[in-house]
Amino acid sequence: MFGTLLDVDRDVQIILDREVAEEECHGCSDGTATCYMKIKTKDITEKLLPYTKHKAVIVEM
Repeated sequence: MFGTLLDVDRDVQIILDREVAEEECHGCSDGTATCYMKIKTKDITEKLLPYTKHKAVIVEM
């Protein structure tokens, strides 16, 4: 998710499984193999992605 901060051309499409999108929190990596953080899914979809001008596509798997 945080990679969208660097994607100024909006080449990256965010796709979320519906079950993941419905969870209260989501685990994200900072791009390394050692650092992870827990963030509210609502903060991703309502704050982070709009800030980076990305929109998540929600799919059913």
